Amino acid sequence: MIDEDTPGNDDAMIIEVLEEIALEDDLPATAEKDEKNRMIITEDERTHLKNVVTAVTAIETRTTIEEDPRENIEVDPVLARRLDAHEAQKVARRGESSAPPPEKQKPNFGNTGRLAAETNTVNVNGGTVVLKYHEPPEARKPPAKEPWRLYVFKGEDLLEVVELGERSCWLIGRERLVVDFPLDHPSCSKQHAAIQFRFVEKRNEFGDRIGKVKPYLIDLESANGSHVNGDTIPAGRYVELRDKDVLKFGLSSREYVLMLPQPD
Repeated sequence: MIDEDTPGNDDAMIIEVLEEIALEDDLPATAEKDEKNRMIITEDERTHLKNVVTAVTAIETRTTIEEDPRENIEVDPVLARRLDAHEAQKVARRGESSAPPPEKQKPNFGNTGRLAAETNTVNVNGGTVVLKYHEPPEARKPPAKEPWRLYVFKGEDLLEVVELGERSCWLIGRERLVVDFPLDHPSCSKQHAAIQFRFVEKRNEFGDRIGKVKPYLIDLESANGSHVNGDTIPAGRYVELRDKDVLKFGLSSREYVLMLPQPD
């Protein structure tokens, strides 16, 4: 038996452990005590308890330094999923905040779709017709000294003479509600083409600007085209007309001869 007046550090710790065990279990310590009321243990008990104390001390030290107490907490599975979703949302928000803000879409004040179509409509006899053509800013009536005329022939027969100087634009086609010059042949479109007088400027050899009103023909993307002197003109583009040009529309055999009479 060990009967030392002053127990060593290990013995003191062993005795302390035994006393704590006795108190926690609410049982009296079974070890004998000396005259100073200290527990007396055998050498085998001392060695065994020393090993126990060393192991317990190592476990407590490792738990204090390395472990996070939160890792040992059991979490409800539903709560765990909610926490994971919350963390994912926080990460997503952090990613969004780091990205540059999207550029704000600027308002478009231009007319589009149905609204654009409605601005190009006319009401005739209770009906609404969408116009395919509008005059450009440079539209002008020809001067009185240039009396442009359109002679309409069917074969050798002269059917009509149109004084073109009455207006700046002549809309041509089968839709009699809106056109200025009607065509009756079924191969012609409802709004087939337009003769447009335009004020154009150019510079002479001295650099001076010279302006003049000239006639042009524009095909309004008709089904069978418009023709000048036997050649089909491109759709949607102004083609300048000259004195004695012969115009034809669609598959019609009628000829429309543009003339500028010479002054007397």
